[in-house]
Amino acid sequence: MTDVLIEKEIPKLKVNRPNVAILSVSNVLFGDRGSSDDEKMVKETYQLVFKDLKRGTHNKLTTKRSYTNCFEGSDLIDILCLKLKKSKKDPEVHHRACLLLTFGYMFPISKDLSMFKLDEGGIYKFYADLDNNSLNLTRFVTGKAPNPVQLSVEIFESCMEFSKTRRLADGNYDYVTLNHQKKFLNFDLLLELQKISLDKLKNEEKVCFFINIYRVLYIHVNVLITNFPPSESKEEFTETKGYCIGAHNYSISDIQHGILRANKPAPLSSNERFDINDPRRAHVVNLDPRIFAILIPGMEEEPILPDNIELMLHKSCQKFITSTTTLENNKLILSPHFKKYDSDYGPEGQLILFIKKFLPEDMIHQLEASKHTVEYVPNRMFNF
Repeated sequence: MTDVLIEKEIPKLKVNRPNVAILSVSNVLFGDRGSSDDEKMVKETYQLVFKDLKRGTHNKLTTKRSYTNCFEGSDLIDILCLKLKKSKKDPEVHHRACLLLTFGYMFPISKDLSMFKLDEGGIYKFYADLDNNSLNLTRFVTGKAPNPVQLSVEIFESCMEFSKTRRLADGNYDYVTLNHQKKFLNFDLLLELQKISLDKLKNEEKVCFFINIYRVLYIHVNVLITNFPPSESKEEFTETKGYCIGAHNYSISDIQHGILRANKPAPLSSNERFDINDPRRAHVVNLDPRIFAILIPGMEEEPILPDNIELMLHKSCQKFITSTTTLENNKLILSPHFKKYDSDYGPEGQLILFIKKFLPEDMIHQLEASKHTVEYVPNRMFNF
């Protein structure tokens, strides 16, 4: 029987994610977890207790270690009785507590406690408390890993099904409405990201996967930000909150700069996003300066697949450049994006060659007919 000791005991993991062996009991994994009624009940139970159940530090004498953010089984029973207005003798109370174990929402900090039956004297921890930055770690999932690209498409389509109908006049999504209605994501699909491996994906497949996931994560994070007081800083939240993919957490900035910009430093930074020892570095893709446009919220509402990626990248980049580029009195007006990320495009001459690929012929002729100075002016439509 494997000792369920989680924190700081699994090397090289950015997310302290227990692996299958650690959460196995006598080689029996979470397989048949019960009926659909149980699944509905356990989600409701988790929502009832997660925020209000007090956690603390518990010491384990046998290992002389302290465990943070833990709780006793009796504490869980007490809060369930309070929330459900039932007595400890009611079978439903204990059934709900056991479901939290069986479905992987919590686990015991001991090798001698069952993963399926609650011990009121035992010490437990919610899986979500292992890493507060991962938005898809509400529970542990096992089973066959889905195809990463296909999963990213399903996640993106589930998000767009509702989000694309909630748009503001400026083209942005109505994050406040999405937050109130709670229908913008299929959270069960997000859990599946824990299972996947990116190791065998080709460069093009990784690009598709991360573009799809980035666009969903951007909406997800901005929906959550609507809960913040106006005076509270949101920068750290957007820098750290992400999804657990495989065994590692990926934030918006991790995907944008670390993966899709080929591990280049973010603006105002001189450091690569992933250092030499970061395992996420293995999934960095080749730099393609067209990618930025498709990451703009609402630019494209179709999933990216290897079959359509070339068309979608060209289409979104052309839409951005033709909407933000003008010629006025021998001045070429460009989006500040190209100045902000100048290292992605090379010297100014190379940038002009890149932009000309997406301009109409008459503007190309004007550019070639005389010399122009370049100015970077924000565009109301794409001021990001």
